[in-house]
Amino acid sequence: MNYYLGLENVPCGLTRRVVTLGAFDGVHRGHRRLLEVASEAARETGAEVSVLTFEPTPAEVFGRLGRPDIRLTLPEERRNLLASLGVDTLVVAKFDETLREMLPEDFAREVLVKCMRAAVVVASETHTFGRGASGDIATLSRLGCDFGFQVRVLPLLESNGQPVSSTRIRELLWAGRVEEANGLLGRMYSCRGKVVKGRGRGATLGFPTANLRVSPPKLVPGEGVYAGLVTLDGTGDDLPAAIVVGPSPTFRDHDDVRYLEAHVLDFAGEAVGSEITVRFGRFLRAQERFARREDLVRQIATDVAAVRAWARGLGSAAKA
Repeated sequence: MNYYLGLENVPCGLTRRVVTLGAFDGVHRGHRRLLEVASEAARETGAEVSVLTFEPTPAEVFGRLGRPDIRLTLPEERRNLLASLGVDTLVVAKFDETLREMLPEDFAREVLVKCMRAAVVVASETHTFGRGASGDIATLSRLGCDFGFQVRVLPLLESNGQPVSSTRIRELLWAGRVEEANGLLGRMYSCRGKVVKGRGRGATLGFPTANLRVSPPKLVPGEGVYAGLVTLDGTGDDLPAAIVVGPSPTFRDHDDVRYLEAHVLDFAGEAVGSEITVRFGRFLRAQERFARREDLVRQIATDVAAVRAWARGLGSAAKA
């Protein structure tokens, strides 16, 4: 996949493109539908499939969600997901004041036509662009007629009467409803980071944990205990894990990061310093405070049994 950071770095040439527009945060099922339509248009026109997205995202710039942890996918994650879906070219435009203040007509002429060489533009019915979001899909269609590119409009994809959107997925994850969020994403939600040294409390209980450092703006699901999978760099193995999200006295002095603790089943190696990926599969329970050590150990053992049962179910589904 060709990758260009900044519109000024997109090479001039004769390549015509089918352009999809948006933040593409999460690269969820709705985004994938846009890319499917873009691929169909590319086959029809002989153009390549291109994604035009923005960094930082408009949601970050305008603080629409009122929280610092708002990204479903960090730039590298988004790039890798789009490459895996067959995108030919990814252009990440700097969402600076110049771009924010462009009138819709200027955006269409300078960005879509001159820079992206759009033959077709694919966008959702709710897409807006230009200064103050003054351009809508009707504006885009009119400008397509003026400047010589087709516009293909998709209705919002829905699931159980709700739109498949990044906003909805964020809300579900904050609430700990990871199974519903995964259904809208089309995959398990994941966090990636470096394993740091903790106080070793899990090991003293017989359940050692890998402590994962997650920096904002990456969204971490709501507090609780989850069943999931952990992948260690260099192994490629997906190992079942009991994952804990929540405040920890160990890390209370780090206000700019979030930490996950993952007890990786049947793993006896050393993970400190390694990069790992944690994927969330199922919410098991809310966090609890235990007065007695043996009660805590008993509950952790119950959690581990629940993770094993969940992982066996994954294996059965894969064979079906």
